[in-house]
Amino acid sequence: MRQAQREITLWIAVLALLLIAVGLPALHQPASYHAFADARSVFGVPRTADTLSNLPFAIFGLWGLWQLQRTPALPAVQRSMATLFFVGLLATAAGSSWYHLAPNDARLVWDRAGMTPGFAGIMGLAVAQRVSDRAGLTLAIASLLLGWLAIAVWSYNANLIPWAVFQGGGSF
Repeated sequence: MRQAQREITLWIAVLALLLIAVGLPALHQPASYHAFADARSVFGVPRTADTLSNLPFAIFGLWGLWQLQRTPALPAVQRSMATLFFVGLLATAAGSSWYHLAPNDARLVWDRAGMTPGFAGIMGLAVAQRVSDRAGLTLAIASLLLGWLAIAVWSYNANLIPWAVFQGGGSF
């Protein structure tokens, strides 16, 4: 398949996901959503297991950024997408740790906001490698903005569908 055809196919898929995100009936997050959180506190860290489970995200985010510095031959757009992904891992670690210290909807916004750059970066990288640099960069930027918009929609009207499509639909 030619590059132009791959790009058209990609944008048709993105449009389909957007239509699903806005067209499905609202889905509300269960009231018991935050009840899964570990209630134990060790060494003064609330919900210790859930909070500390984010350390691997931070470790791999730092390791990935360090490895990128050691890999000079990576094309610029792919390097940018990989950087966004690894920064997203660090943001995931921070946002998710913050959420798990005291789980509630307000902190869940930061948990989900931290995940969004990681999703955008990995999708942008995959598309840059398989479709085109232009499509990868455009998809990453769109995913970043649409992911945060999906979080805002959920925060404003409790409709979880746009976030679920974003997270489960391949990050747009």
